[in-house]
Amino acid sequence: MYFCILYFMKFLFYIIFLCLGFQVKAQFVNDSLSLNSAKAFNIDELNNIYIIQQDNSLVVYNLNGNIIATYQNIQDGDLSIVDARNPLKVLLYFPDFSKLIFLDRMMSIKSEISLNDFGFFNVNNVALSSDGKIWLFDEDRQQLIKIDELGNFLYKSDDIRSLIRQHLNPIGIVESDGMVYIINKDSGVYVFDLYANYLNHIILDNYRTLQVYHDILLYAQGNDLKIYQLKDGVTKSINFSSNQKFIDAKIGKGYLFLLFENYLQLIDLK
Repeated sequence: MYFCILYFMKFLFYIIFLCLGFQVKAQFVNDSLSLNSAKAFNIDELNNIYIIQQDNSLVVYNLNGNIIATYQNIQDGDLSIVDARNPLKVLLYFPDFSKLIFLDRMMSIKSEISLNDFGFFNVNNVALSSDGKIWLFDEDRQQLIKIDELGNFLYKSDDIRSLIRQHLNPIGIVESDGMVYIINKDSGVYVFDLYANYLNHIILDNYRTLQVYHDILLYAQGNDLKIYQLKDGVTKSINFSSNQKFIDAKIGKGYLFLLFENYLQLIDLK
């Protein structure tokens, strides 16, 4: 039965990613990586995998499933975000203390920032920009803001409430291909340019994670993986009917990564 499910999943991925323009060789790489307590993950440009565990430790694996680095912080509360777009400057965020920690590729601390010191007291979401600066969403000001590591304002949006007549409580921020996306669970995705100017709104309902990959949005909704094409608004869906909870998915260079409750699955897209 297990192998029948895997075969069916391969077939679904083949059809969907072929429609999205990928050349797909639906082959599982090393089957899967067993995990005990993962709650979130991210990947870097080298396809290294950053797993946030329930105890707030961070474990980094390579594609062979080998642990290449670890980090643990028990002083700053919940580790909610790891942004590994630059493996030489990995961003961690601890919202309980509004604390940013930057790590090098060996998970040694490069620098630390308290957003409270810069006058930000209600920030739950941050992200690295392509130039190494910091995007954040200030929930008190209701503004998307870009700062440097000294707290200097670089760009900021108008008050979101004046733009869309709505108060946002985002679950994430993503910069990709010259755009910044505010991910709001209840009402969808809000798109800004790199100068924090509001552009448009993409309506998505009841989702919990999202990755922007070129011209698609990849997101988790219940036990479904959703693939939304920005160019035409078409959404495709894959359902994981198993007793393993589906948590998140990411597309890396040539691979699709699927995080379930107790394991990480890799699918070769080359």
